Amino acid sequence: NIKMSNTNSSFSSSRGGGRLMFEDENFDPIAYINNMFPDEASLENLDGEIGKLRGEIDRLNKDVRDAIHNHMILNANFTEEIRQANASTVEILADVQSIKEKAEASEQLVAEMCKDIRSLDIAKKNLTFSITALKKYVMLSTAVEKLRDACLFRRYREVAHLIEAIDGLGAFFKSYEKVAQIAELYREKETILGHLRAQLLEDFTLFARENKALTPAQMVDGAYLVETLGFNFQQELISALAKTFLTEYEKIFTSVENATFEQVERRFPWLFRNLKEFSATYDNVLPHYWGVKVYLVYQFCVRTQAHVTKLFDDRTNAGQLDVGLLMKIVQTTQKFETKIVEDLTKEFGQFFGQKDTQPLKDPKEEAKAARRRQFEIQKLPPLRGIISCVFEPHMRPYVEKEDAELSEAVIAALRNDEVEEELRVLSSSILIFNAIRGVTKRAASFSKTQTMYDIFGICRRYLRRYHTELDGRVESLHRTKPANLEQQVSHIVNTCEYVKETLGALEESVKSSLEPPFDERVNLGDEEDLFSGLIAKGIDVLTNTIDQKTDVAFSSVNKINWDRFESLGENKYVKEIKVVLAASVKAVHSVMSELCFMLYVNKLALTLNNKFLAALFRNNRKLPTIAFQQLNVDFVEMKNDFANVLRGVDAKNGKSYADSSFKLLAKAENTMKLLNLDHQSFVENFNKYLDEPTPADIDKLLTLRGLKRTDVPQLFARK
Repeated sequence: NIKMSNTNSSFSSSRGGGRLMFEDENFDPIAYINNMFPDEASLENLDGEIGKLRGEIDRLNKDVRDAIHNHMILNANFTEEIRQANASTVEILADVQSIKEKAEASEQLVAEMCKDIRSLDIAKKNLTFSITALKKYVMLSTAVEKLRDACLFRRYREVAHLIEAIDGLGAFFKSYEKVAQIAELYREKETILGHLRAQLLEDFTLFARENKALTPAQMVDGAYLVETLGFNFQQELISALAKTFLTEYEKIFTSVENATFEQVERRFPWLFRNLKEFSATYDNVLPHYWGVKVYLVYQFCVRTQAHVTKLFDDRTNAGQLDVGLLMKIVQTTQKFETKIVEDLTKEFGQFFGQKDTQPLKDPKEEAKAARRRQFEIQKLPPLRGIISCVFEPHMRPYVEKEDAELSEAVIAALRNDEVEEELRVLSSSILIFNAIRGVTKRAASFSKTQTMYDIFGICRRYLRRYHTELDGRVESLHRTKPANLEQQVSHIVNTCEYVKETLGALEESVKSSLEPPFDERVNLGDEEDLFSGLIAKGIDVLTNTIDQKTDVAFSSVNKINWDRFESLGENKYVKEIKVVLAASVKAVHSVMSELCFMLYVNKLALTLNNKFLAALFRNNRKLPTIAFQQLNVDFVEMKNDFANVLRGVDAKNGKSYADSSFKLLAKAENTMKLLNLDHQSFVENFNKYLDEPTPADIDKLLTLRGLKRTDVPQLFARK
């Protein structure tokens, strides 16, 4: 019973999910049978199981037959439905073809309608343009007729508006200018404008003659019309006014009696007087921003320049011209140029540089401002120097006159030369510089170019001449050696320093008075070098004098018998040197400037240093130790005496003078310290005491110590 139960259970499971199991592609019948009948005992129910399987097969067959039957029924239904669908498709295709044919017919109809519409639109446009063109042609023709009448009756404001209207219509007819009717109207317009321009020029010219037929209001409208006609015609009108304005000027100042240098000064009052009359007539007529007066002044200057040039070309007039008259004319001309530039700048400066202003918010106001900016004066023409430049090539008589006067001033200054006690310089230097300043100041008032530069060249020449004079005096003093040599040379040195310091200010003054490129050529560097060299030369003369005065004293060093010298003490030659130094330094300090005295002290210290070493090396033999000790004492005493002298003559700066001189006495001092060392220290400290000694210096020192090169090869090895 138990086995049967298991079998039934197994089969039941096959029924519940059996079909699925039998339909599985991986179904294994052998595994199934082994699972159903695992042993012989299970075979007892074999027939029953087979029956159940056959029953299952029958049920499956029935299901298959039912499925086939149902499929056949469905197939028949599907076939009918497909047939019906095919019939519907045919009908739909027929409908689509019909719709397509109707659409093509509609499209053709629409295309024909659009073509007709375009034709109608073009016709409308052509008709509209024809009507507009005809209207504008009538307007243009009418405007030209009105323009003729308005010009005839001098209704200038109306003329301006008509011209603006015609110009506006001109943009429309730009492409049709070759059409006969249009071309004829434009020719007529240009003819009218040609007569109008001539009429305006005549009216503005006659208005100055107080023509009663022309009112100020008409002329104001005329000025507005001039702007409408454009910038070129405005300039033509201003030129015509200038020509009329200067007609009388040409007549007066080209006549024989007035075409002279004596009458040049009369020209400028004539201009100011007639400008005043012109302003009274035209200021309320012509726009102020045109700057007509500027152009009148410029043309006046151009013609005056030509007149003066012609006067110079006349050799007779040029030959008869007095230097005083020439300078008076130049000065008057320059004053006129300065004044006229100042006056015009004050009157018209408000208009200069106005083209870059910000646009106005109101379009109408901006249009007016833009129109005005086209005609505003932007800057002054080059008026300064426009006439006076003519005199530059003819200023040689003036330059020669200044040269002669400066020469006389220099000669007089040198002839009466004396010491200016307060500055401790020669009075000639002050007088000469005063004369030079006067010359350059006068020249600067006449010229900023070639003439001024020529005057500068003259000043340089006399400065060099003054240097030559002072140099000759120094040479003479050096030769003659007067009792007051120190004072005289010191005054010359101070004078050179004064000149050197003053040259810088003179150079800057001349540069500021010149225009490029002449200012770049001004340089007194060479002259400064000349006077600096003369300062050095004067100091050399003073130190050379001391050199000569101390020759005997320093020579006595070589006459001392050092072998019999027993004890240290004060040598006579040191006292003699002190006396010479004290007298000379005191005399020089009483006169010489502080800076130059420092140069003198340094030069004197260097001279003493070299003199002492020269006296030492002239022994040219081995000296005993006591000699070195005594010489060191002598040198220290001389050095201290020199410092005491410097402190004595100048309590304030004496210490700084002494400190400066000690640096220049260092070589002699170090030499004496070195010679007083023992042999080993002498060799070891040689380069410490002497900075880069030459082989000759080494040989001299070795001789004084009684040594040879072979005794101290290390000294030369280091070298």
